[in-house]
Amino acid sequence: MKAIVVLISWVRNSALDIVSFALNIVTKMTDNTNFPKPKVPLTELSDAAHRLEDAYASRKNGMDGKLEYEAALDGLNERLYSQASYVNDIAAGNAQIIASSGFEPSNNARVPATIPVTPNPPKVKPLGNGIMSISTDKVSGASSYLYVIFLGDDVFNITVQDDYILMPPSTIKTIIIPEGGLREDIRGLVPGTKVHVQVLAQNTAGKSPFSAMVSAFVA
Repeated sequence: MKAIVVLISWVRNSALDIVSFALNIVTKMTDNTNFPKPKVPLTELSDAAHRLEDAYASRKNGMDGKLEYEAALDGLNERLYSQASYVNDIAAGNAQIIASSGFEPSNNARVPATIPVTPNPPKVKPLGNGIMSISTDKVSGASSYLYVIFLGDDVFNITVQDDYILMPPSTIKTIIIPEGGLREDIRGLVPGTKVHVQVLAQNTAGKSPFSAMVSAFVA
């Protein structure tokens, strides 16, 4: 019979869901007599969660924003793994004690993530005043979506290899949203410009292939 342990499932969630998960653990473990001295101090875990929350909001603000977001996500995940190990040691297979910490008990220590399937073609809708709405249908297991928007008549081929996107040198104006949601609004576009949009789904296991391309004109 397999031992009851903490289920390592949060890594499949979106960044904001991980923030909520971590803050719930802080709440559950505060003044919890089962855990007199958490391996990760609860104030430290709370601070790491709020750091990720702030970094998520600023993740599209250039390279600095992207790097801070990645560092905050890694930092919170590292602390959650450490806290999960501590809870396992204290609980010694007791599912009720594990549940009291905010973690989920399970017979399986980890739910492995799998690369999401290719999304359906995105929906592209001009909203007027140089604003374009792009959206995609939810893909099971995806934590975020990467959008590529070409501006103008020309496009080029982008491929996915080993969790990286490969783009050839080009003068074609391109917008990339590396960690997008189900809907994003692109502002500041020039009315009359033709745009072409592709999207892929991604999670900790990797990136899906790109969807088919959809075109529209900015209004």
